[in-house]
Amino acid sequence: MGYSATKAFEYCGYRDMASRYGLNLVDLERDEFVKKPVRMEGPFKSLDIARTVLECDFFINVPLMKAHNETLITCSLKNLKGILSRSMKTAFHGVNLHKAIAQLNSVLIPHLIIVDGLQEIYIPRAVMILW
Repeated sequence: MGYSATKAFEYCGYRDMASRYGLNLVDLERDEFVKKPVRMEGPFKSLDIARTVLECDFFINVPLMKAHNETLITCSLKNLKGILSRSMKTAFHGVNLHKAIAQLNSVLIPHLIIVDGLQEIYIPRAVMILW
């Protein structure tokens, strides 16, 4: 939230990599969104999902392992907020986040989830990598 994926593509070198390997980068915040009905009880009747994600052949979710002050750990579940419109992402934090995350994950299920559990801890004059 608050950052531009399009700018990050350039800054992190993804644009060059995509060009080199013939890949297409998509900033989902600039995508068209489709209203998908939610099939379970919770704060939303429907969710605005990026069309690119709905139409892809294979959907891979690659979240970082992290904690959240409201949900403790969400592993790959909260990461799917990235497929929502900006207004839906914002709305998630004004409702019961647990139920909203469950609703989102009932609408779209990734084919593969790869969780990045590496965490760097910076200590003066040393770097430790835990896994």
